[in-house]
Formats: sequence, C-alpha cells, structure tokens
Amino acid sequence: MGILSQTSAPVYEALERFRKKRVVPFDVPGHKRGRGNPELRELLGEKCVNLDVNSMKPLDNLCHPVSVIRDAEELAAEAFGAAHAFFMVGGTTSSVQSMVLSSCKAGDKIILPRNVHKSVINALVLNGAIPVYINPQVDSKLGISLGMEIGEVAKAIKANPDATAVLVNNPTYYGICSDLRSIVKLAHEHNMLCLV
Repeated sequence: MGILSQTSAPVYEALERFRKKRVVPFDVPGHKRGRGNPELRELLGEKCVNLDVNSMKPLDNLCHPVSVIRDAEELAAEAFGAAHAFFMVGGTTSSVQSMVLSSCKAGDKIILPRNVHKSVINALVLNGAIPVYINPQVDSKLGISLGMEIGEVAKAIKANPDATAVLVNNPTYYGICSDLRSIVKLAHEHNMLCLV
C-alpha cells in the first residue's frame, strides 16, 4: 500500500484528477457527464454527473483492480480489520450472491436464518447448495423476526457438522443484530465459514 493512510481517498482523488483534465467523453455513460442530459445534471448536480465515468486506465477497473481501486480496497480492509475488502456494484444483491457462490458448491450445506434476503435463495438455486434453516424468534409486540440465537446456531451445527458455512443477517431490515462475535467463534470452532 505504500504511503496511503486512512486520510487518503484514492478513488475520489483519481476522479478529481481526471475531471480536471477535461477529457471529452465518447464512451458510456450516455449522459456525457451531464451534457447529454441537462435534466439529470440539474437533478443530481454538475459535480455528481462529472464524476460518473466509465472504467479506464487512470481510474482503474473494478474487475481487476491494480491501482486506485486496489489501494482503496486495501484501505477499507485495514479500516475494518479484515484481511481483504472487495468493492462491488449491483447493490447488496450481487455482493451477497458473490459471497454465497464463492463459499459453497452443489451439495454443500449452509446454515442460515429463515428470513434471508431473496438474493441468498437465488444464490442457492444457482449453485445447488442445501439450506439448513434456523427459524428466528418473533417479537410478539412488534411482529418482527429477531436475530439467530446462539443456542439455535449450536443445535444446527451439531445436527449438520458437515455444513460449509453459517450465514447471518446482521443487521436485519429492522435493525436487529445477532450475537455476531459468538456465532463467528462457534462457526470457526467447527471449521465453517461465517458469512455476514
């Protein structure tokens, strides 16, 4: 990573350098930095549409980052205390699917709460992994699903010691968090990944 620090913003800084070069766009996106769509420029602001550009050498490439995106991912990993961080596009759906697809294969069992997002189910359909569901408790007053209880995760692991991973919604759409530290510890003790 070299001279980068948490005060660096490699992608933004590269975008600003590129914007100042005043390169004329002949590629996507079609709004041509707002020149092709004045309504969009008015809605989002000139600075926003000026920074909406395609992958190119000075800005790196998300599919194979080698410069500013790689540097930003390394800074993100450092900030989160992770070994690696990967930037994704396509919202959380593509991130969740990538996580599941890269962790499980056809026939692998994965322990997960019943209230997972449909992106998890879609990933299981794509790769043929077998879900082992944990039914979270429901708050009787609010009528919302709660997090996975550590005891329920332990039971599922004991009944399925061959599972590859435990997946945790953390937080849920209602802001409910499971005891992530305990679930990760339990999964790792049984040589399982913990996907969050």
